[in-house]
Amino acid sequence: SEHAAAVQIVLGALEMLALLNSTFSVQWPTAYAYLTEHLKGVFLGVREIFAITCTVHIDQFAQLYVWTGTVLAVCGLIALWHAPAVQSWRRRRFDTKPSTLHDCITNIFHWLFLCYPLVSQIVFSIFVCRTIDGTPYLEADYTLTCDTPAYRAALGWSVVWSIVYVCGFPLGLLYALSQEKQWIKFVEENYRVAADV
Repeated sequence: SEHAAAVQIVLGALEMLALLNSTFSVQWPTAYAYLTEHLKGVFLGVREIFAITCTVHIDQFAQLYVWTGTVLAVCGLIALWHAPAVQSWRRRRFDTKPSTLHDCITNIFHWLFLCYPLVSQIVFSIFVCRTIDGTPYLEADYTLTCDTPAYRAALGWSVVWSIVYVCGFPLGLLYALSQEKQWIKFVEENYRVAADV
């Protein structure tokens, strides 16, 4: 949308301003130098983020626990946001309409749908080991071996996530869609009409 493009342009301009102070050896006005120093802190460039990830090794087990924990934490925060006590505070503070259980489930669904490709890949990566010179290594991260208690713990956690999330989420979605037969029929009819034209 045009608003998203405008936000990207403004953020890009602010990031470029933040880099001007360190790029050019010009005596900038004090207020401008102050502003750009603070912008540099806010708009940490992609180069710096990649530099951090290159210096700190985050193994595959840690990625598994961080991503699955983040999925659970955000689902919990969404549920908390829709809790009755928080709703009454939101109504008093922001004059908003009360949210329903349907709103809560919809928001959690969107979050789970967004995370599904990345989390699935990380979960499945724990199952693939390769033996080199008699030692089984995790193929996604050759710094980890597949014969340690840490691997067995990650494997157990991956099995749970494979059943509940990787397989369970699409099956739950399929069940929810099967309950909405009138919408499926509507899509089929409109798709057939569009295909016939």
